Amino acid sequence: MRILVTGGGGYLGANLVEMFLDLDEVESVIVYDNFSRKCFSVLSLLNDIHQSKLEIQCSDLLDNKSLHQTLQNVDVIIHLAAVCRTPFNDENPQFFDQVNHWGTAALVGELDKITTSKKVLFASSGSIYGRTDSEATTTTIPHPVTSYARSKLAGETQMKRLKGKHSVAIYRFGNVFGIGKSMRFDAVINKFFLESIFSKPLKVEGDGTQRRPFVPLNSAISMIKKYVFEDFQGVFNINTHNWSINEILDGYRNIFNQTEIIHINQNEVLGGLNMTPSQLVLDSQTEFMNKSFSYYLNSMVDEFKVVNCGL
Repeated sequence: MRILVTGGGGYLGANLVEMFLDLDEVESVIVYDNFSRKCFSVLSLLNDIHQSKLEIQCSDLLDNKSLHQTLQNVDVIIHLAAVCRTPFNDENPQFFDQVNHWGTAALVGELDKITTSKKVLFASSGSIYGRTDSEATTTTIPHPVTSYARSKLAGETQMKRLKGKHSVAIYRFGNVFGIGKSMRFDAVINKFFLESIFSKPLKVEGDGTQRRPFVPLNSAISMIKKYVFEDFQGVFNINTHNWSINEILDGYRNIFNQTEIIHINQNEVLGGLNMTPSQLVLDSQTEFMNKSFSYYLNSMVDEFKVVNCGL
């Protein structure tokens, strides 16, 4: 099996690639990334063990010639490449649209020319649902409120053009968190973790009751692996928990002593999102869904001591 991972140098991508390289069923892995984040942790996988299986291609999604050539000899495409800059997901909407929408359209356009059926997974986001008081399921009508979310929903629309020609799955991920290669420290749990490591105050917008969907890094990787080795298609919510910011803060108070918390507009109630996990998640991640946030935070502390996070 030959696998292409666009955005393979990113947070989810680099850890996913590492997992694929250790599988005997995987013949080769191509990382297709323009490395715009200037994080090159995935290069550490170019070692004696994986040298023959791993190819790293520094290219852009809008480079049609490069994309066309790369797609010819792969069986599975994991499309992770995207611009996501929490908390600046409303800045420069044209940039989000260019990469997340039109970059995906370019990939779809090249796949549309290929006659042999391939497996294609698109990493979308639960943010497409916007803010809602009820739990969002895959049948909930999306109401994206940020430039990032709108660009992801547009990317989904592009991917649906491949239905009937290729096997397509769309994963609407919750906030991915945890320690690994090519770390992202802008999303809330990882951001608080880095601030706590350096004994910095945790800044919270609003009263903290707003909820968000979350999925541990290892569970996110496991769900992608499931798609690669099983036969299913469709749209899926990929999250194991819905936690409020206050629940997350309680975990940090318990594990990091003397945690200082600064509230901004403390009396303001901000909109939140609860997301119902798809059955696909319930069938395989129940063990992890029963774990508390403190369990995961303790694991992050232990892993941080031994893992190269690309800091």
